[in-house]
Amino acid sequence: MHPTGDHMHDLREGATLAKGWLETLLHYWDRLDDRRKREMVAAALFGADGMAASLERLDGREPSDIRLPHDRVPDGYLGLIEDAS
Repeated sequence: MHPTGDHMHDLREGATLAKGWLETLLHYWDRLDDRRKREMVAAALFGADGMAASLERLDGREPSDIRLPHDRVPDGYLGLIEDAS
């Protein structure tokens, strides 16, 4: 299946989020505390999960079978941030 405009937007948005947070993390690594690093990794994962959800839609999965990034936040990303406390 060829990506539609909406899918392309979602893929670009996820890639931009992940790439931006990871580039910032790499650039400022020595100046950041562990808590902030974890937050930035979580933000990058959120972008990557957005891309994964878009790819699953393109692959023909049923919307009800796709776990969206915001559905993963409570049990995935917040744990990263809380571990830094």
